[in-house]
Amino acid sequence: MIYHEFQGKKLSALGFGTMRLPVKPDGSIDEDKVREMTAYAISHGVNYFDTAYPYHSGESERVIGRVLSTYPRESYYLATKYPGHQISSSYDPAELSRLDSAGRKSKVRAADQTEYSGLGDGTGSRRKTGKTG
Repeated sequence: MIYHEFQGKKLSALGFGTMRLPVKPDGSIDEDKVREMTAYAISHGVNYFDTAYPYHSGESERVIGRVLSTYPRESYYLATKYPGHQISSSYDPAELSRLDSAGRKSKVRAADQTEYSGLGDGTGSRRKTGKTG
Protein backbone atom coordinates (compact mmCIF):
# COMPACT_ATOMS: atom_id res chain seq x y z
CA MET A 1 0.00 0.00 0.00
CA ILE A 2 1.17 3.51 -0.74
CA TYR A 3 0.80 5.95 2.14
CA HIS A 4 0.93 9.73 2.32
CA GLU A 5 1.55 11.96 5.31
CA PHE A 6 -1.42 14.14 6.22
CA GLN A 7 -1.57 16.22 9.39
CA GLY A 8 1.00 13.98 11.02
CA LYS A 9 -0.79 10.77 10.05
CA LYS A 10 0.18 8.10 7.56
CA LEU A 11 -2.92 7.61 5.37
CA SER A 12 -3.45 5.06 2.65
CA ALA A 13 -3.54 6.45 -0.89
CA LEU A 14 -6.50 4.17 -1.53
CA GLY A 15 -9.53 5.04 0.54
CA PHE A 16 -12.74 3.21 1.37
CA GLY A 17 -15.75 5.26 0.27
CA THR A 18 -19.20 4.62 1.70
CA MET A 19 -21.42 6.41 -0.79
CA ARG A 20 -22.56 3.17 -2.43
CA LEU A 21 -22.48 0.34 0.08
CA PRO A 22 -24.06 -3.04 -0.71
CA VAL A 23 -27.75 -3.20 0.08
CA LYS A 24 -30.26 -5.94 0.84
CA PRO A 25 -33.42 -6.45 -1.24
CA ASP A 26 -35.31 -4.14 1.16
CA GLY A 27 -32.82 -1.32 0.44
CA SER A 28 -31.10 -1.36 3.83
CA ILE A 29 -27.32 -1.54 3.98
CA ASP A 30 -25.99 -5.09 4.17
CA GLU A 31 -23.86 -4.60 7.28
CA ASP A 32 -22.41 -8.13 7.15
CA LYS A 33 -21.02 -7.45 3.67
CA VAL A 34 -19.69 -4.08 4.82
CA ARG A 35 -17.90 -5.87 7.68
CA GLU A 36 -16.33 -8.29 5.19
CA MET A 37 -15.31 -5.48 2.84
CA THR A 38 -13.86 -3.43 5.69
CA ALA A 39 -11.89 -6.39 7.05
CA TYR A 40 -10.47 -7.02 3.58
CA ALA A 41 -9.57 -3.36 3.10
CA ILE A 42 -7.89 -3.04 6.50
CA SER A 43 -6.00 -6.32 6.07
CA HIS A 44 -4.62 -4.91 2.81
CA GLY A 45 -3.50 -1.63 4.34
CA VAL A 46 -6.44 0.73 3.79
CA ASN A 47 -6.87 3.08 6.74
CA TYR A 48 -8.75 6.03 5.19
CA PHE A 49 -12.55 5.83 5.34
CA ASP A 50 -14.88 8.43 3.83
CA THR A 51 -18.55 8.95 4.58
CA ALA A 52 -21.04 11.82 4.50
CA TYR A 53 -24.21 12.97 6.19
CA PRO A 54 -26.55 12.15 3.25
CA TYR A 55 -25.05 8.84 2.07
CA HIS A 56 -27.70 6.11 2.27
CA SER A 57 -30.07 8.63 3.89
CA GLY A 58 -27.74 9.06 6.83
CA GLU A 59 -27.20 5.35 7.47
CA SER A 60 -23.72 5.18 5.94
CA GLU A 61 -22.19 7.03 8.90
CA ARG A 62 -23.93 4.74 11.36
CA VAL A 63 -23.00 1.48 9.62
CA ILE A 64 -19.36 2.29 8.91
CA GLY A 65 -19.04 3.58 12.47
CA ARG A 66 -20.38 0.38 13.98
CA VAL A 67 -18.05 -1.63 11.78
CA LEU A 68 -15.00 0.54 12.48
CA SER A 69 -15.72 0.61 16.21
CA THR A 70 -14.53 -3.00 16.34
CA TYR A 71 -11.02 -1.84 15.34
CA PRO A 72 -8.56 0.16 17.45
CA ARG A 73 -9.44 3.86 16.99
CA GLU A 74 -5.88 4.80 16.06
CA SER A 75 -5.89 2.25 13.20
CA TYR A 76 -8.12 4.27 10.85
CA TYR A 77 -8.92 7.83 9.78
CA LEU A 78 -12.59 8.75 9.33
CA ALA A 79 -13.60 11.67 7.14
CA THR A 80 -17.15 12.92 6.73
CA LYS A 81 -18.93 15.78 5.00
CA TYR A 82 -21.80 18.08 5.87
CA PRO A 83 -23.40 19.28 2.61
CA GLY A 84 -25.31 22.31 3.79
CA HIS A 85 -26.65 22.98 0.31
CA GLN A 86 -28.40 19.57 0.28
CA ILE A 87 -29.90 19.81 3.73
CA SER A 88 -30.97 23.41 4.14
CA SER A 89 -31.56 26.42 1.94
CA SER A 90 -29.93 28.66 4.53
CA TYR A 91 -26.97 28.34 6.85
CA ASP A 92 -27.79 28.18 10.53
CA PRO A 93 -24.70 27.83 12.76
CA ALA A 94 -26.89 26.48 15.54
CA GLU A 95 -27.95 23.62 13.29
CA LEU A 96 -24.35 22.41 13.06
CA SER A 97 -24.17 22.09 16.83
CA ARG A 98 -27.45 20.14 16.89
CA LEU A 99 -26.45 17.69 14.16
CA ASP A 100 -25.29 14.27 15.16
CA SER A 101 -21.65 14.37 14.10
CA ALA A 102 -20.29 11.31 12.33
CA GLY A 103 -18.44 10.49 15.51
CA ARG A 104 -21.57 10.43 17.66
CA LYS A 105 -23.78 8.80 15.03
CA SER A 106 -21.25 6.17 14.18
CA LYS A 107 -20.15 5.04 17.66
CA VAL A 108 -16.54 6.05 17.06
CA ARG A 109 -14.97 8.64 19.34
CA ALA A 110 -15.05 11.33 16.66
CA ALA A 111 -14.57 11.87 12.97
CA ASP A 112 -11.02 12.91 12.17
CA GLN A 113 -12.13 15.44 9.56
CA THR A 114 -15.36 17.12 8.59
CA GLU A 115 -15.83 19.08 5.38
CA TYR A 116 -18.56 21.70 5.32
CA SER A 117 -19.81 22.69 1.89
CA GLY A 118 -22.30 25.18 0.52
CA LEU A 119 -22.88 26.96 3.80
CA GLY A 120 -24.99 29.87 2.69
CA ASP A 121 -22.67 31.58 0.24
CA GLY A 122 -24.05 29.81 -2.82
CA THR A 123 -20.60 28.93 -4.11
CA GLY A 124 -20.40 25.38 -2.81
CA SER A 125 -16.95 26.22 -1.45
CA ARG A 126 -15.43 23.87 1.06
CA ARG A 127 -13.83 24.57 4.37
CA LYS A 128 -11.90 21.69 5.91
CA THR A 129 -11.55 21.31 9.61
CA GLY A 130 -9.50 19.06 11.82
CA LYS A 131 -10.73 16.60 14.43
CA THR A 132 -14.40 16.98 15.25
CA GLY A 133 -16.70 15.73 17.96
